[in-house]
Amino acid sequence: MILYTVSNEGADEQLERIKRNPRNVRPEELDLVLRRSGFVPERPGSGSSHTT
Repeated sequence: MILYTVSNEGADEQLERIKRNPRNVRPEELDLVLRRSGFVPERPGSGSSHTT
């Protein structure tokens, strides 16, 4: 199970923060920005652990 910390920061503000400092971005933060922007992750059927 993956748990995320949800902040009050909106997707636009968080994306701007990521753009200003891209070296300190955790995958969870990027995932939250994408989800808040309307992207829906798709898990592969089998044989891979990557999300597309």
